[in-house]
Amino acid sequence: MALPITLVLLGSPYLVIQEYTRSAAPGAWVHRVDISHVMAGPPHLTLAATPWLGLAVSILLAIGLLFAAAKIGDSIEY
Repeated sequence: MALPITLVLLGSPYLVIQEYTRSAAPGAWVHRVDISHVMAGPPHLTLAATPWLGLAVSILLAIGLLFAAAKIGDSIEY
């Protein structure tokens, strides 16, 4: 029962706000809470506008966490 409730609580506002955003004025409040555009990122992403530092830090953290998980996994006796 938790999954349908979660899908309704998260999916309904997403779909309703997305449709309302299309017909809303450019400065309307709904543009600030429109999750679909936040997840999609900027509409014109170029190489110059790409957040390279954030991407590099995220990749290095992912690699570090992967190695930490492998080290912990090696130390566990199964």
